[in-house]
Amino acid sequence: TFIREGITHIFGGLDHILFVICLVVAVRSLRELAIVITSFTLAHSITLILVALGLIDLSPRIVEPIIALSIMYVAIENIVRDKPKHRQVLTFTFGLVHGLGFGGALRELALSSKDTAALLFGFNVGVELGQLLVVAPVFPLIWWLHRPRAGASERESRHRGVTIGVCAVATLVASIWFVERLLS
Repeated sequence: TFIREGITHIFGGLDHILFVICLVVAVRSLRELAIVITSFTLAHSITLILVALGLIDLSPRIVEPIIALSIMYVAIENIVRDKPKHRQVLTFTFGLVHGLGFGGALRELALSSKDTAALLFGFNVGVELGQLLVVAPVFPLIWWLHRPRAGASERESRHRGVTIGVCAVATLVASIWFVERLLS
């Protein structure tokens, strides 16, 4: 049940999908992908646990606009920089914020304290599976666009065009979310 709730949260909250896509579109290798995804996972797991244990309680009115800003920042950085620097640090930082959002979803489940360990584990596994369902089909295409072969400059320009297009749409969507969340 908790795993399903985690997966549902990922696919019910398109902001997290958009954030993950913006992260993955700038990745050039499996090693980079592992570092970025691990940074995000560790960070959101920390704040998810802290929220579930009642040690942090920030209003969604604060957290949700910041999540939209995190998407905008990563998308704009991908547009401005061909190779974003220090992405794992940025991803970790924004992962902490996204974990607060995941924690809000946990609060909605309103389970008793005896369910906390199972809830945390299952929900987090579900979130990871949901993210994997997003990354698994996207990363091979991005990796293919980056592969150096004959005509690599053409492929590289295609990758840059895809990155700019995806991130421009992400910036627009996240900007709308930011305003909506700020005004709600």
